[in-house]
Amino acid sequence: MRSGKIGLAVLASSLMVSGCSSGGGGSPTPASAAPTNNATTGNPSSSPSSNTSSNNSSGSAPSSSSSGNGSASTPSGVAIVAATGTTPNFTSGPVAGTVFPLTQLITTVNTSSGATSNYTPAGTPTLTYTGTQTINGVAVPVYNLNVPGLSLTGANSLPANGQTTTVNGVSSGWLLLTNLNYTTAGFWSLGASDNPNAFYDGEVVAGFQTPTANVPTTGTGTYIGIPSPPGSSTAGGVTGVVFYNGLNRTMSGRANIGVNFGSGAVTGSLTGIIVGNISGSQSYWNDVSLDGTLSGATISGTATAGAPPTPSYGTDPQSPMLPTGAHGTFTGALYGPNGQELGATWSLSDAASGKSAIGTVTATKQ
Repeated sequence: MRSGKIGLAVLASSLMVSGCSSGGGGSPTPASAAPTNNATTGNPSSSPSSNTSSNNSSGSAPSSSSSGNGSASTPSGVAIVAATGTTPNFTSGPVAGTVFPLTQLITTVNTSSGATSNYTPAGTPTLTYTGTQTINGVAVPVYNLNVPGLSLTGANSLPANGQTTTVNGVSSGWLLLTNLNYTTAGFWSLGASDNPNAFYDGEVVAGFQTPTANVPTTGTGTYIGIPSPPGSSTAGGVTGVVFYNGLNRTMSGRANIGVNFGSGAVTGSLTGIIVGNISGSQSYWNDVSLDGTLSGATISGTATAGAPPTPSYGTDPQSPMLPTGAHGTFTGALYGPNGQELGATWSLSDAASGKSAIGTVTATKQ
C-alpha cells in the first residue's frame, strides 16, 4: 500500500482528498476520500477503507526481484483522443464510451523482501469514461481503468472512485484521478492475488491530446503546475511514490516546464516535493530536473535527482531521499486543442541504494 502522511489527489469529480495511512507494505490502501465523490458502488460518504465492492478480476504476483524504476509504456494499439475544440473536456465531461489510451508506469513491490521491479503488462492500458452517476443529488463522472495484462478489463476494471475494490475475493485495488481541463492523471494499486505481501503500483496520464498540426512551431511555452483548485491558471502539480527499504511514501510538489517549440527542447524542474518519513514527520524531497524533446505533440527525456535537501538523510536506508544523480525518464504529451496543458509520467531509480520513485506531472501553459 501507499504510505505516509502526504498524499494529494483529486477524484475524477475534481474533489480534493488528502492523507494516506502510515505503515509499510501489504495490499494497496488509498487516501481517504472526500465526502462526495464519483463512487460507483457503496455509500459515497464512506471512507475507502470501509467501503468495499466486489470484482472478479485477478492479479498475479510480481515475479521479478530486481530493483528499479517503473517501466514506461506509451499508448499503442488504441487511437489517441484528439482535442478537436474547447469541448469535449474533463470539465464538461467526455462523450460516454470514450476510451483514452494511457501513458503508464508500473512498479511491482514485494514488502517482505523490500524488492521492487519494473512491470510492463501485455496489451494497451486504457481509461474508459462510462458516463455519470447521481450521488447525493449530484451527477458525477465515472471512469474505469483497464489493464489487460492484469485481467483488469470490462466489468473487472478498477473504477476511479478512490474506493478499495475487492478483486476475486483475494486482492484489492483502487484508483484516484486528478483532472485538469484536457488532462487527467492519477495513481492506482492492485494487490497480487497469490501473495499478500506483493502488489502493483501504477502512475497514469491520459487526455485530449493536441493534434500535431496544432502544436506551435515557433516560440516557447512555460507550463506551471501547482496543487490548486480546479480551473486555476496554474493548476496541476507533481504526485508520486518513493520506494525504499521495503517501505513506500507518497509525495506531492510543483512543476515548472519549458518547451521550445522551434528547437523541440523540453527542460524543467519538479520542486517543493514533500514526502512523509518513517517517523511520521514530513520533509522536502529531492528536486528533479527534466531534459528532453518534443516530437509532434509528445514529450520524452531523462529525469535526474538533485541533491537531497539539508539536513541530508540521503545515505540513511530509512530515509526516502534518493542519492544525487539518481536517474530515470519522463514520457507524456501536450493536451488541449492548442497545447494548453502538459501531462507526463516520470521515474527515478538508484541501483546502489535500491531506492526508486515513480510519479506524474501535470501543468498549465502560462
